[in-house]
Amino acid sequence: MGVENYHVIELVGEGSFGKVYKGRRKFTGQFVAMKFILKHGKSKNDIQNLRQEIEILRKLKHENIIQMLDSFESPQEFCVGELFEILEDDQCLPEDEVQKIAKQLVSALHYLHSNRIIHRDMKPQNILICAGGVVKLCDFGFARAMSNNTVVLRTHKGTPLYMAPELVREKPYDHTVDLWALGDPVMCPETMSANFRSFLTGLLNKQDPHSRLTWPELLHHPFVAEPLEDVEARVLVFSYLFLCWDLGLITQNDILSMLINYKDKLENNSRTVTGAKYIGQDNEALSVILLPLKSWQCRDQDVLPANQSLKILLNLVAAGAINSTGVLDEICWEVINFTVNFLRLKKSDHSDMPTKCFSVIKKLFDSSGGGFGDSYIRHWVAMVELYKEVIILATWDQVVSGSIQNASKMTGYQSLLVQLFGNGLINPNNMKRLLGNSSSKEVKVNVLMIVSEVACLNKDFYKYIHGSNILELLKGFLTHVSPYFNSRNIRSEKVSIL
Repeated sequence: MGVENYHVIELVGEGSFGKVYKGRRKFTGQFVAMKFILKHGKSKNDIQNLRQEIEILRKLKHENIIQMLDSFESPQEFCVGELFEILEDDQCLPEDEVQKIAKQLVSALHYLHSNRIIHRDMKPQNILICAGGVVKLCDFGFARAMSNNTVVLRTHKGTPLYMAPELVREKPYDHTVDLWALGDPVMCPETMSANFRSFLTGLLNKQDPHSRLTWPELLHHPFVAEPLEDVEARVLVFSYLFLCWDLGLITQNDILSMLINYKDKLENNSRTVTGAKYIGQDNEALSVILLPLKSWQCRDQDVLPANQSLKILLNLVAAGAINSTGVLDEICWEVINFTVNFLRLKKSDHSDMPTKCFSVIKKLFDSSGGGFGDSYIRHWVAMVELYKEVIILATWDQVVSGSIQNASKMTGYQSLLVQLFGNGLINPNNMKRLLGNSSSKEVKVNVLMIVSEVACLNKDFYKYIHGSNILELLKGFLTHVSPYFNSRNIRSEKVSIL
């Protein structure tokens, strides 16, 4: 798509950087702001910074950050298309309005900093207050994406009036320069509440940037935290939505489309331990996270929501945020079944999805031994099915599709599953407990059925089975008369496997 796909309507502003036009996307009627930036007179460094800004904006997706729709580059100029916003022209804002803006800016900054992006030019001119009071952070000309190995920055960018003290002094700095600018007193009313004063005092620490109010504490400061009544209202809305779903009044896709922004917030919050623990205690939030896995219908539009859910679950499990046995049980069950269903599709174009699935499964099983309460056996039965699908897909990738890379991945998944079985179900201590006198005959039968099945699938299981000392138990159990083995064929089949 190029500039020819837009109608340029009228000039709305210009400056040293170029001109901004109001435009309309052809065939959709969507209004956009089109920034035309001439290359003439720009240095190589300026051109590189423009490309860097475009690359940063391209990856950002947040309700409080201006959205870049398209960008085009010709030999003469750059064109960047952003959503066109209707601005409100209120100069003096009371504290309650400042609070609404601050909450949204905190959300935007948390998203940026979680993605290791520093804005470096937080100031009123770069904060758009749009129709309906929605705040949009814009102008990423000075923004910098930090690599995983970068701890501090040393290049000094920004607008002097709003620079943090360490920037003015040309000292090394990090994301806290954005937090200083968030609390800049230029934006404050003359009188303020105790919570507002505490919020500003926490941000405007001149002497020690690392003592400033930062993540995750900033998210839960009373000036910007979600009020209890809002939380209760949200829970009621979710409960109503899920009730409508249960009654067949709306579909799962209806719910997912209504909760897109909320799920983005969950993903952002799950990146911190404190935020993850809040989510882990919120049953409605967990229901929203699991919904894309439960409602998977093998369509391309289902991939992104499922991917996002797996990211959030990985963050929650890594943070140890879920302590409820029942919730862990449900998460484990849904992820295993989703993985089985996904592998059956043989979709090589989303090959990173199984990797995320197995990462979640491994963390769940590492922390729990692979089962939660009464569902211990059920999970291992599902794991056997998962192992079978991995074997099938490995063969399919190698023989049918000719994808050696995917086949290699499947081999890696097989090794991981063998390891999980060895550390979990077939672990000697677990075997001793499951096959002991305190276990019911039904549990023993199910365990031995699973063991005999995995032994048939891969010889890599043998060392674990031998180490668990259960071959004799298995042989003896299957050759005795049992109400659970009233079929002679089952007994003879299992003995044959041995």
